[in-house]
Amino acid sequence: MTRERFTAVAFFMAGALAAIILTFSANLIPIGYSQEYEPPPLDEKAIELAENLSRAFEQVAARVSPAVVHIATTKTVTRQPMFEDEFFERFFRSRPMPREYRHTALGSGIIISSDGYILTNNHVVSEADELKVKLSDQREFDAKVVGADPESEVAVIKIDGKNLPTAALGDSDTIRVGQWVIAIGNPFGFDRTVTTGIVSAKGRMLGMQAYEDFIQTDAAINPGNSGGPLVNLRGEVVGINTVIVSRTGGYQGLGFAIPINMASAIKDSLIQEGRVVRGFLGVQLQEIEEDVAKALGLDGREGSLVASVIEGSAAEEAGIQNGDIIVEFDGKKITGADRLRHIVAETPVGKEVEVIVNRQGEQIKLTAKIGDRSESIAAGAATVERAADKLGMVVEEITPQIQRELGLKASNGVVVTRVAPDGIAAKKGISPGTIILEIRQQPVRNTADYRKLMAEADLDKGVLVLIQQNGVNKYVVLKSE
Repeated sequence: MTRERFTAVAFFMAGALAAIILTFSANLIPIGYSQEYEPPPLDEKAIELAENLSRAFEQVAARVSPAVVHIATTKTVTRQPMFEDEFFERFFRSRPMPREYRHTALGSGIIISSDGYILTNNHVVSEADELKVKLSDQREFDAKVVGADPESEVAVIKIDGKNLPTAALGDSDTIRVGQWVIAIGNPFGFDRTVTTGIVSAKGRMLGMQAYEDFIQTDAAINPGNSGGPLVNLRGEVVGINTVIVSRTGGYQGLGFAIPINMASAIKDSLIQEGRVVRGFLGVQLQEIEEDVAKALGLDGREGSLVASVIEGSAAEEAGIQNGDIIVEFDGKKITGADRLRHIVAETPVGKEVEVIVNRQGEQIKLTAKIGDRSESIAAGAATVERAADKLGMVVEEITPQIQRELGLKASNGVVVTRVAPDGIAAKKGISPGTIILEIRQQPVRNTADYRKLMAEADLDKGVLVLIQQNGVNKYVVLKSE
């Protein structure tokens, strides 16, 4: 092919390619777009609904946040030296002195009265040497503890203020699982942080306090939120944020709040009485396990089984007996031991209530006059002190519940529940949880056996006792000095 002919062919092919490109370029459509792209229409109703919910959150935050306070506590902590006294005496000819440190911590609270009463957690303010409260307007006040209840984790503190912003208290009995809730507090010191979530569950028991009935929520709660409010969409406080369950120490969606109805009742008692007044029935309760229900011939496991009745208590005077199943108390159905414990505690002292028990398949109605738990415990403690004078220990019968809690293989003997630090028992290594099996080689089947055999014992000569600790039996001689 000649040079001129090759050049002509090349020009022809280039022109043909250009024509093809021009022909198809008008029809090329970018992936994901139409020829004339139009955004999809907005669902105005859906957006309006979401905006309304957003405005509800905004209004609650604006309404409640001014009543949320920042609590800073200072404690004096004494730390022992790292080395033992003998080490210092040997090498430095002196003894190390304990050192004191100032420890600060942060928490939250909610103002519940315009004159300065604040609801918070016991662990936020316990053992504090100094309490400082900062309001939303940045004013700072010194605060004092009005009262605290470690058994429920509720505390009330007071600042000297007037016309302070307050939060409305709601009704925690009416909240439902799945409802929106809002947590407000000071996590990690970030003042008045607002987080949202739902009520995840009700009636949770964590085994941390004597009285628990926690609201579980997935609203973000972190260290520093303690004592702050859990609020419904009406801006009413339904709980006091108290604890989280976490493997990291931070938020994992498991937050727990004290129901405001419980907290409010405790708050009133602390303010009016300076202590928490709780009702007292005088029974040791246990849940009805499946095997127990079968043994008792029960159709279900509702109610609470009476394991023992305290002598001289309201329960004994009412005629309640060991083995009774309390199915109704003061008109309220009893689903388990924890529910009954809470209901009794909230019952006014001196009130006469109807108690329905299931006794060997028969429904029996009884009337009990509720006592004061503090007075009953004090009286019981005095009795215990008198009973423990000789040996310096207190024993109880081994109920199925105690047997499970201590992991005991056998239920014979009695269990030591309290030991005086300087008593005869403590000096022989007896501690709470020790089982007393024999006294003077006589079997101890219950507390009556224990009292009888100890009354006959001569501690001046010494008494031989068979004990069990951590599943191992051994004999010890208890002797007065």
